[in-house]
Amino acid sequence: MLNVTVHPQPTAAEQRELRAPIIHAGVAPVRSLSAGIVRMAGGGHARPHTHARSETIIHVVSGYSATLAGERLEQLVVHAPGSVLYIAPGIPHLAVNLSTEHEVAALETRTKPCFDDVVPLPELDDLARSRIAEIRRS
Repeated sequence: MLNVTVHPQPTAAEQRELRAPIIHAGVAPVRSLSAGIVRMAGGGHARPHTHARSETIIHVVSGYSATLAGERLEQLVVHAPGSVLYIAPGIPHLAVNLSTEHEVAALETRTKPCFDDVVPLPELDDLARSRIAEIRRS
């Protein structure tokens, strides 16, 4: 069976980004994966969160970004167009657009049939602000 989604409409996501699910259980008979386009405005950053039960693969299409990951957001990975990142289930993380002017766009794939498995981690918000400030200063 072939299912095609044409021009999905992006919506504001709880992580301060625009998210447009493209393949998920609502549009295709998927059993264990979903995918979407994620866009983050210049100067933007996500809120700390995790995906409790799904693995995530992120392929950066355009822009320059960084991911902070780990229980204390201690890991820093910098991404350029063409970079691919794997995030295991349950790992706290957030993305930071390294440009104040240009958007970051990425294709995100998860091992869950619905593109809606975000678990916010508000207890890491203060730490995230501090780590993001460090990144922006360097």
